Amino acid sequence: MEAIESYAFLENTLVADLPSVPIISIPSTTTAANALKVLVKHNILCAPIYDAEKNAYIGLVDMLDLVTFIVSIFKELETQGEVTDFFSVLESGEKFVTQEVKTISDLSHRNPFVPVRSDANLRAVLKLFGEIGFHRLPVINDEGQVVNFLTQSAVVEYLATHLPHLGNKADRQVAELLAGCKPVVSVNIESRAIDAFKLMAEKRISAVAVVDEDGKLISNISARDIRVRCLHNTHRHTHTHTHNTNTNMCYRRYLRTPG
Repeated sequence: MEAIESYAFLENTLVADLPSVPIISIPSTTTAANALKVLVKHNILCAPIYDAEKNAYIGLVDMLDLVTFIVSIFKELETQGEVTDFFSVLESGEKFVTQEVKTISDLSHRNPFVPVRSDANLRAVLKLFGEIGFHRLPVINDEGQVVNFLTQSAVVEYLATHLPHLGNKADRQVAELLAGCKPVVSVNIESRAIDAFKLMAEKRISAVAVVDEDGKLISNISARDIRVRCLHNTHRHTHTHTHNTNTNMCYRRYLRTPG
């Protein structure tokens, strides 16, 4: 009976019932560098890309797409011996400051533009998140305009406030959900920060664990930490004495310690 009730709850809950968020769109001709600035300014991880000529949304760009792009540029410059520090890619890397954001949409292959409508039910959304592996879904209206964003975390928060409707599914232990989990990708705390981003791009993951010399987990670093570098870059010229811009900068400068 509880299974039937939870199924009915997911079937009857519509996308329109979930909380909405402001939509910040990025014009398709915006450069990758300016797209990063938009995400940082509005403290968001992803934005839809709008093509004025087509009068349509043509994709998404998120932090992992930008990390993947930055890593590809860094590798090229490093091979050529032209890269001087991490800031050089963000500040003056030619591709980063000139290439249009529409060309890097879903560069990470984890961020396709798959919209859902407001009348879609929550069960369909969970299927896209759980079985297909999407992390976020744009919600469109009848005119094809993006009117909301659904993320995995937003759906989890919504379900957390409706636990009685989930029956005994809400009582399952974490251990029961770990079947088929992948090995944890980690880096040493003294490694270069850029190498963490290289790993994310290579493994197509949004974060890596950071461990000490004994292999003990002490923190993590994620694609969103690119924002930290962007914010530091904004104040670079007035606070140069506080920032080590060498590419060998270790993860200690990025860490968000647990708790």
